[in-house]
Parts: sequence; C-alpha cells; structure tokens
Amino acid sequence: MKFNFFLCLLNAFLIFSISAHSQSAVYTLNGGAASQSGMTYSATSADQSSVLVLNSGNLELNNCTMSKSGDGSDKNQSLEYGINSSVLAISSGKITISGGSVQTNALYAAGLFSSGNASSITFKNGSLTTSKDYSSA
Repeated sequence: MKFNFFLCLLNAFLIFSISAHSQSAVYTLNGGAASQSGMTYSATSADQSSVLVLNSGNLELNNCTMSKSGDGSDKNQSLEYGINSSVLAISSGKITISGGSVQTNALYAAGLFSSGNASSITFKNGSLTTSKDYSSA
C-alpha cells in the first residue's frame, strides 16, 4: 500500500516537472491550425525557439526561414525537452515545413525537436544547418 502511494506521488511529481518547463518562442501556436508563407522567425534569446507548436496545434510553414542564436542555459533541458531548439513541437503539436530553411548557431540548439507521442515535424525540400556543440539536426 505504501509503495503504491509512493508511486502515485512520484508520477504526479514527474508530470508536474515536465509540464513546468517553460518554453517560449518568437511564434507560438497553442492549439488550432495555421498556415504561414514566406515569414522569417529569428530567436536570439537563451532558451527561446523560433517556432513552437503545442496542445494539438497544426502548423504549415511554406518557404519560411527559422533561425536560432542564443545559447541554451541547461544542457539537460535542451536535450530532453527541446528547450532552445529552432523549431519545437510538443503536447501533440504538428508542424509541416515545405521549403525554406532552419538554422541554428547556438549551444544546445537542435534544428528540429519533437517531443511526445502524438507530436511530429515533417520537413521537406528545404535546408537544415546546425552548428555548435549539442546542436543536432
């Protein structure tokens, strides 16, 4: 009985910890659907993404430019949760990128990062460039 109670508390803590991570972006779609063409989104602050889609949002980006500078402040949060990535999809967010470019020039800055079972990023016919340590495509 005590073991089950402990597991419930641990589970609640983990859910709170994951949802408490603060993500910010130049462009955020929180649910709903949107389509953008020819736009430029440039994130220059630490722990900020160029584009963030969450809560079942569905975003189409056509011939857009997403760039990220500004080093991440925490390696683990960047690698586990995508904080500081250029393009980030979480909480069932979906992003489709056609054409354009994604660039990062920052420490702990992934180009594309999707987290969660139903989150996804589709990228086609564009360029993707990352630099600096721990900055995967």
